[in-house]
Amino acid sequence: AYDGMADTVSAEIESIQSMVSQNSDISEITSALTSAIATLNADNTTLKEYLKVYEDATDNLTACEDAEKTASSEYESAKSTYEKNHSNAEKEVESLTSEIETLQDKYDSLVNAQETSLLELENKYQKALLSAENAQTKYDSTITTLQAAVDEATTEYNDLLEEQEALLSCVNGVVHASQAGTLSSVNVTAEGYLMGDMAVVAYYDTSKIIISTEIDQAEISKVSVGDTVSVMITGSGMYEGTITEIATEATSGGSMSNVTYAVTVTIDNSDGALSAGSSAYVTFSYEEEGEEQNENE
Repeated sequence: AYDGMADTVSAEIESIQSMVSQNSDISEITSALTSAIATLNADNTTLKEYLKVYEDATDNLTACEDAEKTASSEYESAKSTYEKNHSNAEKEVESLTSEIETLQDKYDSLVNAQETSLLELENKYQKALLSAENAQTKYDSTITTLQAAVDEATTEYNDLLEEQEALLSCVNGVVHASQAGTLSSVNVTAEGYLMGDMAVVAYYDTSKIIISTEIDQAEISKVSVGDTVSVMITGSGMYEGTITEIATEATSGGSMSNVTYAVTVTIDNSDGALSAGSSAYVTFSYEEEGEEQNENE
């Protein structure tokens, strides 16, 4: 701006000098001088204003520089404080990290010790449980054995009671049977001795004849208890019998291709016409299929 004003003033001065050298009219020269002076005054005023702005700017610059110095000093102080605090923080972190690692090691040791203790306690518990189970097994076995011994002793006691009752029932040497029958054998002689559980006599009831026979598994479902069957007894003729029992399980010892079931047939012999020991042929009649099967016994 100053250079522009100087150029303007220089141009007006040159114009006045040119007018003087050309002997221009004095009024023109005066007017030019007056204009130049006015321009100089205006430029001077502007320069003063610019100077004032420059001085204000200088003052502001100085204030800014002072502020910058203060800020820089404060920055350096804050930086130093930060670095010091940062260093102290790093040391504190290192110390805390070391303490954490120490505590972690102690925790791991305690956990391992606890797990070991738990394993030991579990082993002791399992051993105690096993011992208890073994003791229970021995107890149950002992109870079973003792119960069997008690049952056996009870049975022997009851047998002895029966024998005692049987002996007490003898009056003047007479033994009474529980029911009527036919003697099949006499096992003692006069002035002889009874040995163990030897029977004095054996007899059988002749009011019924019992016949045991077998029937094939393919036919067992066709007969039932209470069915009537025909029985041919050797030397005695044909009789009518009744099925009184059918086995629920197959006869043991048979092959898989020849499975049979035991069937019991009873014949009324209240007249005593039949005797035990004869051969019999049993005929099973299946009315619904019109089939017959014979079995020898």
